[in-house]
Amino acid sequence: MQMVRVWGISKSYGGTKALSNVSLQFPAHAVTAIVGENGAGKSTLIKILMGVEVPDSGYIAIDGVRVRLSTPSMARALGFAGVYQEPLVFPQLSVLENIFIAHLPASKWGNISRREMLKRVGPVFDQLHIPLLLLSTPMGELSLGFQQLVLIAQALVFESQLIIFDEPTSILSSAETEQLFRVIQQLREEGRIILYVSHRLDELSRVADRVVVLTDGTVVAEHVDKGWDVHELVDEMSGTRPYKIADGPARQIVEHAESRRFLEVENLTCEPDYRNVSFYVKSHEIVGFYGQVGAGRSEVMQTIFGARKPQSGSIHLDRRPVHVKSPSQAIQSGIAYLPEDRKQQGIFLLRSVTQNMMVSVLGDFTHAGGLLNLSALRTQTKSLIDKLTIKAGGLTAPIVNLSGGGQQKVLFARWLVRNDLKVAIFDEPTRGIDVATKAEIHQLIRELAEQGTAVIVVSSELPEIVDLCSRVYVMRQGAVIGESAVTNDSHQTILAMSIGLSHVSLGKEGVGR
Repeated sequence: MQMVRVWGISKSYGGTKALSNVSLQFPAHAVTAIVGENGAGKSTLIKILMGVEVPDSGYIAIDGVRVRLSTPSMARALGFAGVYQEPLVFPQLSVLENIFIAHLPASKWGNISRREMLKRVGPVFDQLHIPLLLLSTPMGELSLGFQQLVLIAQALVFESQLIIFDEPTSILSSAETEQLFRVIQQLREEGRIILYVSHRLDELSRVADRVVVLTDGTVVAEHVDKGWDVHELVDEMSGTRPYKIADGPARQIVEHAESRRFLEVENLTCEPDYRNVSFYVKSHEIVGFYGQVGAGRSEVMQTIFGARKPQSGSIHLDRRPVHVKSPSQAIQSGIAYLPEDRKQQGIFLLRSVTQNMMVSVLGDFTHAGGLLNLSALRTQTKSLIDKLTIKAGGLTAPIVNLSGGGQQKVLFARWLVRNDLKVAIFDEPTRGIDVATKAEIHQLIRELAEQGTAVIVVSSELPEIVDLCSRVYVMRQGAVIGESAVTNDSHQTILAMSIGLSHVSLGKEGVGR
């Protein structure tokens, strides 16, 4: 395999275009880095190459011959392999079993041939300097660095010619990172095609031969022969889009007569997820949290909501210390949290729209004997469905039947129904929904701030942060590394901070108390 080519690849999810007419060539004997800010289309391109997603148009060719990729098994059969940020493994199975889990060799009697497995894996382990003694070790007992090496070994055992590394160093120590770089260069010299996806631009001069920049699902630049500069890459990643920020009460927070610091967090720490995190949010204000995947944003918010226990630090609401030990206690304190993964952390899939929407206030709809006042409950649900224009198909319809946007609106309604809301945390509030619903949710967020709620928006979409927020805190590798007022020209500054290229002062008021 000397060349893999993608030609005219486009992919949309609902009304969102993830990739638009992407054409690229990936040669052997080279490491091609793919960079772009969150939402640029990197993950979608990887999923298409690995057979997880099928493009709406375009094709993939190997050495000039078109190939069809519609399943991960087809990608493996063609010699494509992936090594991901968080290794996908079976922790209870041994290293040897993990390597051959997708294709167990059989003896002539039909039994699994351990001898054949050892015969094939031995030379590869020698090549990667992995001790053979690890073959019987449960995968879950290995460090993440060794787990990645095992996945590289799996790719070599099955003679993969194109290997994709997706944010491979974000969870590795410096020593493990150096080892990974050595292995990648070895694979490059052997003639493999290497794709390297990373937001750590400082690594590229060491590991990459070529760099492709994606912005909004399109290829905006290709650099070959190491002809790039990291600041140039940031300019290209940010694009030339005009970020016209909207005026309104949420953005005019500094001048709001009733505005005051309401939520104050100081030196909150929960290793290894985050450390010494300090920030504040005023009433009537929308504050953004931005950072690359794994920066620790969601973990901080889960701690404020009582879903995680901090090791140290303090949280104050309206200048009074609070010790939130559970989500139910957070709710009683007036804190709401909309999680980033609505299906796993937010909704009760098989329950009705009414049950999902009203779960946070069921106690307000009980008779003296403890029975639910179903009539009042349904009336309130119907009112919110009408207000938020939720297409539900009935109050008793299972929420799983709703669209992604409909499900997200139900989760918003869960908190809008409460009359004691003081702090609202929205983690990726518009992920996976269409443009029209996104605009509606943005308006709901602004209305909450206008009513006096202190609002936090965690988003991987920088345009969303710029559109909604008056200030933004940038997190990187578990720490708040800067704060910036949101202006029409702050996009590049925020992006540069998130990938470690600059630090911005924390402003006149500072963070925390």
